[in-house]
Amino acid sequence: MNIIMSSASDCWESSQVLVKLVNKLQVTCPNSQSCRCSLNRGELQLHLQEKCPGTVLRCDKSVFGCNFRGQRKYMKDHLQVCQYQHIKPKSMEELHPGYRRHVIEICRKDTCHDIGLFLVGGADTSLRYITVQAIMQDSLASKDGRIQPGDVIAQVNGEKLHRLHHVEARMIISRASKLMRFVIMRFDPQLERKFLQQNRLFNVTLLKPPSSQLGIKITACEGEEGIFILEMLEGRVAALSGELKVGDRILNISGVDMTSSTPECAAIVISESEEKVNFVISRSQDVVMLHQHQNTTTTRQHGSNQVNRSKSIVRRPAPPPPSQSPSSNMSSSSSYIFKEIRVSKRLQENLGIVVAGGVAADSGRNLPIFIRDILMHGIMDIDGRLKKGDVLISVNNNSLVKLTHAQAVALLKDVAHSCKEALFIACQLEYPHKAADFAIWDENLSCHHQQRIKLATSSCQPSWRMWLSLPVKFHSKCEVHLKKAANCNDVGMKICKEETNHLCIIKHVIGGSIASRHPANIECGDVILEINGCKTHKMTLATIQRMMMSLTQQIYVIMQLPGSLH
Repeated sequence: MNIIMSSASDCWESSQVLVKLVNKLQVTCPNSQSCRCSLNRGELQLHLQEKCPGTVLRCDKSVFGCNFRGQRKYMKDHLQVCQYQHIKPKSMEELHPGYRRHVIEICRKDTCHDIGLFLVGGADTSLRYITVQAIMQDSLASKDGRIQPGDVIAQVNGEKLHRLHHVEARMIISRASKLMRFVIMRFDPQLERKFLQQNRLFNVTLLKPPSSQLGIKITACEGEEGIFILEMLEGRVAALSGELKVGDRILNISGVDMTSSTPECAAIVISESEEKVNFVISRSQDVVMLHQHQNTTTTRQHGSNQVNRSKSIVRRPAPPPPSQSPSSNMSSSSSYIFKEIRVSKRLQENLGIVVAGGVAADSGRNLPIFIRDILMHGIMDIDGRLKKGDVLISVNNNSLVKLTHAQAVALLKDVAHSCKEALFIACQLEYPHKAADFAIWDENLSCHHQQRIKLATSSCQPSWRMWLSLPVKFHSKCEVHLKKAANCNDVGMKICKEETNHLCIIKHVIGGSIASRHPANIECGDVILEINGCKTHKMTLATIQRMMMSLTQQIYVIMQLPGSLH
């Protein structure tokens, strides 16, 4: 196991000597109803994270879909009846092959203070994992320097973020203590090469029959990235060739990367291939040993029995459906409604709204103009129809789309001072866990007001999940020109595609690549709308990947979405 452990030493105004003295004070565990432990103050955090029977934890099988959450003292009894108990848990290294595990502790002055991480992803998106998009300049994380863009956040203070929706992960992070202990997974080229060496690689070419299929059943495994061969139908091309084996992981099909793909995408790529299909597969030692064992027992068993035996060894029992909960019942789709709001007012009467966003906004990204806050007892508060988070499209028939923040404020002030009526066209967004997402917003807004923290650089703003729900036509776009080098397969971007709205999302920007060096600052979580004039929402993932590999001169139209700030 590759673990790098580090902790912050910055204690701000307090001296190191004073901290040591305070940490020796005797305190009692705050979970007094379940724990009567008395210990040194400096040991309390570790006690709560690893020993306290009253600490509330998620089930170890949560990565497979278990929704149980309870005190540590009840966890042993729960695991005996957990409906996912038959599934063997995987280590983080197995979930993220080619990534190295790091443990990083960062301490902040107060829980209201953000550490400066912009986060994207989540189980309700095609990115799947919570990933660091960027780090705010001059923030605590920036000064600390150990967390990097592209890092996958696996745990925060012992809470696993795997299989959590974006907003669910935000709730855990936003309510963390002053001392934040991150377990992150970071891509490491050396580990990737080691992984590929341990898993033998094979290139297999199958001729595609014009009137029948290859006869391959492809599956995705629980809690594991990638796609695998589940079964090969007897008498079909794949089985007759003998080159593919049950349990093989498919890395590439006809030039299209499949390392983070889905069985559905693989089926599309195979169907689009014309005369032949080229596979790159990795085969672990377990699969090799399994088939060697099968070959030695062939003389003692009939062929039909051998097929059944093979499937019983390779296949794992399927998990039961997740228990019904607000999370599991909620659709991952998003929607929006347009609102026409007309209010009467006096001349020079304030509209009672606080707006944010705009071209070249405080986040460094181009954002629509949105309602950050509605002042109590103001015109719009009394009217009640305009809500925090609504995106403003126009006011009194003057468009607010693609304006800078200063231009939008000037226009709204003019309406307030010179008009007796205000007509707003606004867009209200709906997406999974919106209520919880806005509760975090309200909590941060209240806390930041009390601490007098500058709101422009705080987490009192919409999340990446909200911006992902906004119709494309109201986003600002940028045009990016990239030229692929002759010795490179691509420009250094890994992509995925949303199933609901068909957006092509950048999953990872490889460090040192052509894309990473572009001044437009392309980041994971951004959306590719066009490539050389072709709209990506009308194209399959396989077609997009082929274009990115084949075209030397590439012109992208990219929609930049700021991550959720924490």
